[in-house]
Amino acid sequence: MIYTYNCYLPNDTKKITADYSSAVIHFKPEYPASITQPLIDKISTPIEFHSIELRPDIYEFIKANDKPEYTYYIPGIINESTKSTLINNNYWIKTTASYYNNFTTIDTHEKPYYFEVMYGTIKQHRLFICANINKFRDKVFETPFLQMQSVNNEVVQKNEYWENDIIIDNNMVIYNNHRMLPSQVLPKKIYDKAAFSIIPETFAINEFSFFTEKIVKPIIAGRLFIVISGQYYLKNLRKLGFKTFNGIIDESYDEISDNKERWLAALNEAQKLTKIPQTKIINDCYDILKHNYEQIFAISRNN
Repeated sequence: MIYTYNCYLPNDTKKITADYSSAVIHFKPEYPASITQPLIDKISTPIEFHSIELRPDIYEFIKANDKPEYTYYIPGIINESTKSTLINNNYWIKTTASYYNNFTTIDTHEKPYYFEVMYGTIKQHRLFICANINKFRDKVFETPFLQMQSVNNEVVQKNEYWENDIIIDNNMVIYNNHRMLPSQVLPKKIYDKAAFSIIPETFAINEFSFFTEKIVKPIIAGRLFIVISGQYYLKNLRKLGFKTFNGIIDESYDEISDNKERWLAALNEAQKLTKIPQTKIINDCYDILKHNYEQIFAISRNN
C-alpha cells in the first residue's frame, strides 16, 4: 500500500496508522518545507517527495533529510551530490511550453532596444541589474519593479506592457485560450521592443538552479539570453539538452562563485553585444535558437 500525503499540516500526522510500503509526499507552495518534518519522522518506508518549486527552504529540507531511500522530484538541479535520488521534473518548462505549441519563433527584425529586462518583485540580484546598467541603459528596455506578488484587474488595466487579450481570473489569467499564471504570459509587446533578454531568475543562489517560466519564455520566442542567477545556472541548463551562447558571448561568468562579480561579468557581456549589429548576433546564434526551441517542446512532450 502507498500512502499519499496531500494535507500538509502537522496535525495530519495522526492519520498515519498503517504500515505503508512507501509514501508519496507533495510539498504545498503555500507552506515551508519544514512543516512536513513531523510527518516524515513517523515514516520508516521509502518516500517520494514532489515539488513544483525549488526554494531555499526546500533545499535545506533535502539536505536535512538526505537518505538513500528518499527520491525528490524537483524543478531544478542541486549543485552537490546527495544520497537521495534527485529527479528534475521540469515542471515550469513543461507547463509553460504547453501553452505555446503553435508559437512562431525567431524574429530576425531590428528592434528599438538591444535588451529587455522584466524586474518583477524586488530582490537583491534584480536591484543589482538596475544599478549596474548605466553604461548601456539607453539600449535596455526596463519594466518597473512590482510591489505585489499577485496581479489584479487594476494592475493589468493600467499596465501598458500587458498583452491586449488577457482575461483576469482571480490571481490567474486566461490567455492564448489557456488559464495560466500572469508570469507565464509570453510578453510579445515587450519582445517587440527589444531583441534579446536579460533574465533575473527567481533565485540567484549558488547551491541550486531553479528553472522557471522566466527562462522558458525567451527560449520559445527564439531569443538570446543572459541570465542573472546562481553559479552554474547555464551549466545546469545545458544538462537538460539546451545550448547556450558561449563563443558569441563569454559565458565564463557562469563559473564565478562571487555573486556580484558573476552578475557584473554577465552584464558586461550584455554591454559588449550592444556594439554589434542585432542582425549579425541573431544570424550567429540562429542554430542555437532553433535547437533550444525544439528542445523545450521535446521536454514538454516527455512525461
